[in-house]
Amino acid sequence: MPISTLVGPYEVLALVGAGGMGEVYKAQDTRLNRIVALKILPESFARDAARLRRFEQEARTLAALNHPNIVAVFDVGSHDGKPYLVTEFLAGKTLRERLMEGVLSPRKAIAYAAEIAEALSAAHGKGIIHRDLKPENIFLTAAGRVKVLDFGLARNVTPPTPPSAESATIGTVAQTEPGVVMGTVGYMSPEQVRGETVDHRSDIFSFGAVFYEMISGKRAFHRASTVETMNAILKEEPPEIVADHPDIPPATDRVLRHCLEKEPEQRFESARDLAFDLATLSTASDSSGRKAVTGIPRNRRISIGYVTLAVMMVVGALLLGLHFGRPTATHFQRLTFQRGSVFAARFAPDRKMVLYSASWSGDRPEVFSSVADSQDSRPLGIRNADLLAVSHSGQLALLLNPALQMGGFLHVGTLARASLSGNTAPRELADNVDAADWSPDGNNLAVLHVNAANNTDALEYPLGKAIYVCTRPDWLSHVRISPGGKLIAVLQHSGLNDDRGRALVFDPAGTLKLKTELWDGVYGLAWKSDDKLWVTATTPHSLARQLFEVDLGGHQQIVQEVPGEITLEDVASDGSALVTMNERRILIQALSQGKWRDLSLLDRSIFDTISADGSTILFHEGGQGVGPLGATYIRRLDGSPAVRLSEGYGVDLSADKKWVMVWLPTVPAQYRLVPTGPGDPKPVAAPNISQARPLGFARGANALIWAGSTAENQPQTFATDMDGSNPRAISLPGVVFVIASLNGKYEVRTTGNHLELRDNLRNSTQPLNYIQPNDMFLSLSDDGQWGYVGRFTALPTLQILHFNLRTGAAALVTELSLNDLAGIVSVYRPAVTPDGKTIVLSYVRHLSELYLMQRAGSAN
Repeated sequence: MPISTLVGPYEVLALVGAGGMGEVYKAQDTRLNRIVALKILPESFARDAARLRRFEQEARTLAALNHPNIVAVFDVGSHDGKPYLVTEFLAGKTLRERLMEGVLSPRKAIAYAAEIAEALSAAHGKGIIHRDLKPENIFLTAAGRVKVLDFGLARNVTPPTPPSAESATIGTVAQTEPGVVMGTVGYMSPEQVRGETVDHRSDIFSFGAVFYEMISGKRAFHRASTVETMNAILKEEPPEIVADHPDIPPATDRVLRHCLEKEPEQRFESARDLAFDLATLSTASDSSGRKAVTGIPRNRRISIGYVTLAVMMVVGALLLGLHFGRPTATHFQRLTFQRGSVFAARFAPDRKMVLYSASWSGDRPEVFSSVADSQDSRPLGIRNADLLAVSHSGQLALLLNPALQMGGFLHVGTLARASLSGNTAPRELADNVDAADWSPDGNNLAVLHVNAANNTDALEYPLGKAIYVCTRPDWLSHVRISPGGKLIAVLQHSGLNDDRGRALVFDPAGTLKLKTELWDGVYGLAWKSDDKLWVTATTPHSLARQLFEVDLGGHQQIVQEVPGEITLEDVASDGSALVTMNERRILIQALSQGKWRDLSLLDRSIFDTISADGSTILFHEGGQGVGPLGATYIRRLDGSPAVRLSEGYGVDLSADKKWVMVWLPTVPAQYRLVPTGPGDPKPVAAPNISQARPLGFARGANALIWAGSTAENQPQTFATDMDGSNPRAISLPGVVFVIASLNGKYEVRTTGNHLELRDNLRNSTQPLNYIQPNDMFLSLSDDGQWGYVGRFTALPTLQILHFNLRTGAAALVTELSLNDLAGIVSVYRPAVTPDGKTIVLSYVRHLSELYLMQRAGSAN
């Protein structure tokens, strides 16, 4: 099934496995924004009534089970005539894969066995037996938990309550008839081999075969042929293991033998009893086995079992935490020591030199080199340039005259190439480029091209040949070619000025090979090998950006966690990497009555709007202090504490200051109107508008304003009722609302790269040709005569100009410049009240330090 296919509400991300019962995909639930496993029955199976019944049986069986050691089922449905099952997505490995790596320690084997027994106990308690327990159907998660999988052969033997005629059809499965052999040879019970009716004690025998293999590293009944294996299950005992493994306590061997009794009546009476006995086992038991539970009276065994199980769970959690949670020893060597921003870094071909571009103390970016075992850096003489890539032959890909976009996330400039030797000046190749990477042979470049005219970003390979295009508000960053040259990875972000997004992997022809899950933030990408990608991303469980490894099946695991925010720049095959540690803050400054006031709250205070009277601002927090959905606040300029109104991002404050429009970055996006005083939030339905983006409250009308796109992908402005219903175009295609007077009589709009003043009463427009393309219209008077405009002369110096809109005459009101320019990557969202007395703006300060990260066993 192609990547990105929608199966119901589930978006296919990658194929992770296939077998006789169907294909399993990694998918994203677009409603709840969570990763799931999607199991789809093949079309040939769907036509087979018996196989279809087995699939439906698996769905019913799993739905009936809710236990931490049993894979959870979320949904079941049908797509194109094929039934599908949706379960939790597990990261880790099967027990079979773990056993292929070597024999387990007795402590680990007992810990795993106890969790398997707990899963069987829960299933048997609901009258369900598994009938195909084997290492392939036991999963070890990355967090160290055991999950029992694939109840496709399970059957309901004794319903908890007598079934009605209806429940006999939907909720029960007929017993297998005698003479039918089901299961996996080598792990079958004797009664399964004989084709007899089985009960829960059959699972206990299969458990014993699995436990024997975990303890000894060998299969209990493996023979040269299927017939000989089945004969061994019926007549032979598995080889003794205590003699070959003296570290295994005799008590463990007795529990194991008790599971493998040929007659069901001689095995453990229940999986619960088995779980109790496993809980009391200890690898510290002496050779006489005096700590075994066989001598404890039954009435005391249960109580002691509960206590011991609790203790074992605590100790086991600590031990598992130490084993799985302890990160590989990592050494960080700091390479930069000045105050400012590092924009990119790459290993030189010999891996001994590091090249990077940075801006120190507010200066323009420059390219530097540093030796890995030194603390000294030297400039290469390439100024006003960002480093993009380094080829194996020492050719540099550079970005000349880079201009910051997307709140400092994106640099756009002129692509050029230069020699590391510095003998010649850079040769320009293409304009409006964001990122590039060399092919392994150094003959071609993969390039990210920004086309502002049609609001698209294109991945080109080679330069000039687009193999993938996305349309704004999506945008692309961080292109990298795999070491073998067969794959190209890129990050695609899902909103303007927002680093949420995912990694996409293409072949050189542009065929999509992988689409990862949607991360809450992703920035930084490199190939560790041809089949492993490293990214730095945030998840709901790690709000600070961390380093992840992703394989071509979409499986991911954490490589390195740090207390702050990390960005990957480059990685070598041995795991040594160049990373930056970042402090990125967004702050709010207000100028009123000649005094500056800091209105920031947490780490990313993003200004939204100011009330017309200049008394109150609306802003939201989008950093670690509030979680992945952000939080919206209002604050008075008199220094009063900020008031939290809602989760989500602020859009606009109503003219009467009674309501705030908020959007939540869920999938799909949600919108709401939140009262600033008493009252309940009101939901706003997402309007049926292509690429809808909320702009706020209509002035002088009871409506909401939205930006969107036409079928021809032209921008357009729309209005809806206050609940999001009744969308209607209020501008011609290509015309987008910018700002309105408070009374709603006048509006400033964009048409292409030009601004126009619209008189809504007279239905007329006036071009504002004297406003420069990069000027920002900040406020408009009620009579349409005057307007305040912001103009950057040089970042971060901002001029506030007062324009007579009829004549074009302008007067400079003030020129604003921040005193400390280090790390200032963006000044944005300035606003001026209609009377010109109050100015508010946000600015981004991004400070970073470059490190060489070497994990244990790696060497540069």
